[in-house]
Amino acid sequence: MEGIQRERPNLLGSYFLGLLIYSSLVFLGFAPNSSAQTEASVVQLMPKLFYFESAQDLQRYYERSIEDLEKRIKKLVEIPDGRNFLLELDRLFGFFGEKMASFHLAEVALADSKLREEASRLQLRAYVWWNKEVIGRIEIHRKLRHVEVDMDRLAPKERRLLDGLQSNFRHWHSADSDSEESKLLAQQSAINRIQLSQNIEIAENLFQRNINMAKATLIFAEEDLRGVPLEYIKDLKLKDGRYQIEAAEWWQFDLIMRSANSATTRRRTYRARESIAAQINDLLIPQILELRRRLALTSGVSNWATYQLEGLVFESPKELRNFLLRAEKRNRPKFIAEQTLIRKMKSKRMGRSNPEIYLYDVAYYLNEYVKDELAVDLVGLRDYLEFEHVLQVIFEQMETSFHLKIKRSQVKVWDQNVLAYDVYERESGTRKGRIYIDPFPRDGKDKWFFSLSLNDRFVDQDGRVHIPSNLIVANYPPASEGAPALLSMEDVETQLHELGHSLHQILTNIDYASLSGMNSQEDITETPSKFLEVWMRDTEFLSKLLVHHKTGERLEPEAINKVIEALRVGSAHRRQGQIAKSILDLELHEAENSTQSARQIEQKIYAKYFYPLDEKSFPLTSFSHLFGGYDSLFWIYELGSTLAERIENLFLSEAGSILDPAMSARYRERFLSQGGIQLSRDLIADLFEMNRNSCAKFFNKLGSHRITRDSP
Repeated sequence: MEGIQRERPNLLGSYFLGLLIYSSLVFLGFAPNSSAQTEASVVQLMPKLFYFESAQDLQRYYERSIEDLEKRIKKLVEIPDGRNFLLELDRLFGFFGEKMASFHLAEVALADSKLREEASRLQLRAYVWWNKEVIGRIEIHRKLRHVEVDMDRLAPKERRLLDGLQSNFRHWHSADSDSEESKLLAQQSAINRIQLSQNIEIAENLFQRNINMAKATLIFAEEDLRGVPLEYIKDLKLKDGRYQIEAAEWWQFDLIMRSANSATTRRRTYRARESIAAQINDLLIPQILELRRRLALTSGVSNWATYQLEGLVFESPKELRNFLLRAEKRNRPKFIAEQTLIRKMKSKRMGRSNPEIYLYDVAYYLNEYVKDELAVDLVGLRDYLEFEHVLQVIFEQMETSFHLKIKRSQVKVWDQNVLAYDVYERESGTRKGRIYIDPFPRDGKDKWFFSLSLNDRFVDQDGRVHIPSNLIVANYPPASEGAPALLSMEDVETQLHELGHSLHQILTNIDYASLSGMNSQEDITETPSKFLEVWMRDTEFLSKLLVHHKTGERLEPEAINKVIEALRVGSAHRRQGQIAKSILDLELHEAENSTQSARQIEQKIYAKYFYPLDEKSFPLTSFSHLFGGYDSLFWIYELGSTLAERIENLFLSEAGSILDPAMSARYRERFLSQGGIQLSRDLIADLFEMNRNSCAKFFNKLGSHRITRDSP
């Protein structure tokens, strides 16, 4: 979820680890469709996850995986050009994803640091191998291009599959030509892209590892923590009576920022978190940005932003900038109004008129306003949000809204706190997929909150349906002595957000690995997660959710309405921060020959659109999204928020409730289940039943000039 950062690294350890990984790669030669059958009649296969106990286990698994994939590639290139080649290439993508799932899991979840590093190294090696042997392979690209000759013989979904697969190869290969000179140039061009791509992977992995290895430990006396409910952090108390706070742990950081009366305490905590990995990642950022720019140039475009936008709703950085500036203009009056609230509360507490507002003031004074003016203690609502109860209520609502049955699975897991759930169709009993939830912090585990697609749905050559699985990695407050795990309201919103991704992954009806589940166009990736967050504004949902973990007390309807009102306080700040980060992302990747450093650009954007940065803060160095898959794409959070609001209004106007099962079924069928089989603009048109003209107007208002096909 956006807004959650990571921790400060062991700088020398990270540096030498990076050299070791890079040197190893050099040594190894790598561095510088829906089925016609009904689901009930199809054999299902749930791919197995492997849990490694030694480096030898990892190595053997890697070797077996590559050996199996090499056999499949050999058979693939022997298939004559045409439809069968297309389908088998897509299955190869599915099998590769299944092989990588165990590496992904090991990298984020294993307790043994050496095993995590080995899993990361082998995973990177496997991706380099994949780019070299599949994506960068001229023979496969040429055969894929030849499928276009039989375009008229392909079904509409197969044509979309062809287009989707070609997008994976398009930037890697120059235009085909029969001359030997052209073939050699094309081969060299592909090799150059492979080398650039693998160097980007190496640098990004090191960036993420620096964050994940970091510590941001602070020691506070009890008087420094006045205002903080100490019962929630009693397990953090040291023998000498002081408290050890780890600012890299989100729940600890959030609790301090919302409730500590001392500005000094909040400032220390804020600085510790926002300077995580600053020294070493400050050096990596310009390298990564330059490598991305060079890779874009090899594909004939002048910058990485243009490269990443190909085929998406916004055709150019200019259109995207227009969208973001329009969003900022709409949000600014609300943002300023919230600033006025903050300034009034700070003036009231300090007895000083027109005080300066700092970023470490925002959460605290908004929370103080909610307590004073709305009589709602959002921090204290943790007592009404016991983790297991929260999960039960969410799953029950998912079952009702989306016609599902969710059952706890007894499958073997990698830690005693990990939960596994199988999701079934309520009427037919057909299993749709599995959700793993790894909810609490532990040594060695990734510090982030995210949803990870472990494997994708596809139909193999024997007609078996490989059903998808999804992993949610979270770091919620764990149980403490004498108390269960209690969540904040923001934690609940985060769980809904990540489950929105899970539903997108497992409710797919598409039988092509490269187009099923979350393999949609990137511009709508955050829409399902943003929409599920809307449940936090529903009185019926909150009435089930908020139950005191000791007494069983439920809040009265009037109190629930107050909670909903309180949750809206600060929404303009969250939106403004989201927009500012999106503009920063665009600015960093649109620049072709900028004379400004990344830090200077960050300071400029924050000062103009949000708040001036603290002189000792450098948030960009721990901004995982921009250096781990959302580069030039952070704006999809803002588009997701915009579309989620539109979907919410659709539910309310046609059914009167965002929980309505009939509307949820429509949303599921026309949006969640479609994966990437339709372009995102066509999915949106179908969901809202827009014709060509109304859809064009909708996208024009967003700032996009793309048009959709005629809606049926």
